[in-house]
Amino acid sequence: MNTPHAASRCPRPSHVDVKPRRMQFGLDSLKRYWHSNDAFRSHFFNGLSTLFPQGERFFIDSVRGVQHEITDPVLLAEIKGFIAQEAVHGHEHDKYNNLLREQGYDIDKLDRHLGFWTRLGQKLMTRKQQLATTCAVEHFTAIMANAMMKYPQDWLGDAPDAMKAIWRWHAIEETEHKAVCFDAYEAVGGGYFTRILMMIQTTIHFSYVTTRHVCHFLARDGVLFKANTWKSGFQFLWGNPGLIRQIFRDYMDYYRPGFHPWQHDNSTLIDEWKAQHEEKYSVRPAA
Repeated sequence: MNTPHAASRCPRPSHVDVKPRRMQFGLDSLKRYWHSNDAFRSHFFNGLSTLFPQGERFFIDSVRGVQHEITDPVLLAEIKGFIAQEAVHGHEHDKYNNLLREQGYDIDKLDRHLGFWTRLGQKLMTRKQQLATTCAVEHFTAIMANAMMKYPQDWLGDAPDAMKAIWRWHAIEETEHKAVCFDAYEAVGGGYFTRILMMIQTTIHFSYVTTRHVCHFLARDGVLFKANTWKSGFQFLWGNPGLIRQIFRDYMDYYRPGFHPWQHDNSTLIDEWKAQHEEKYSVRPAA
C-alpha cells in the first residue's frame, strides 16, 4: 500500500516544471585548465562530470525499480520528467567527458572503477536501499546546485561561457526534480532509518570516488603532489567562502526526521535563470 505522497506535505512550487530541455552549448573544445587557469578548480568539476553518466543511469534504474508500486498520477508524471532530465544530463556529460578523453585522461579506467561500485551496490542493496541512495545523492546535487546558483562567482568564476552554461543548466534541472526520488521513496514506504543510513554511506562513498577521480586528473598532469595545487584546493573548498562551507548547513538538514527537499524553496533562482536563458533552450516532451 502506498503511503501519502510526500509532496502533500511540502509541494513542489506550481511554477516549477520537471521537463527536459533541448541543449546547445557549443562545447566542442576544452582548455586543460578551463576554470581560472587553475588545475584543482578545473579538475574538481571534471571529476564530478565523470561521475554523472553512470550515476544518472543508476538513479533512473533505482526509481524505475519501484515505479510499479506508485499510483499517484502526479508523482508518476514527475518520475517521467525526472528520467528524461537525467537521461539528457548523462548524454551531455558523456560529450564533456569525451573532450577530457581526447586530452589524454583515462576516462575508461574511471568508468570501470565506478562501474564496479555501481554493480556491487545493485547486487547487495535492496531496491528500496538503492532508491534511498539515489535520494542521498540527489540531496548532494540539489544543495550544490543551490549554492552554484546563489554564488555563481564563487563556483564558476571566470570559466568560459559554455562551461558556465552547462553547469548552471544542470543545476537548474537538479533543483527542479530534487524531490522526485524522495517523494517516490516515501510513497513506497521508505523509512527514516534507511534514508539516514544510506546518506551516511553515500557521503563516505561520494567523497571517496570524487577525490579519486580528481586525483587521477591531477596525477596525469603531474601536479598531484605540488603544494600550490592543494593550497588552491583548500581555499576553494574550505576557505572563505569555501564551497563545502556554503553547503554544509543544507547538507545537515537531511538528517532531520521531518525533512523534505522543498523546505529549501529556491524556486526563485529557477525563475531568474529562466528569465535570462530560457529562450536559448526549448523544453521537449519526456520520452
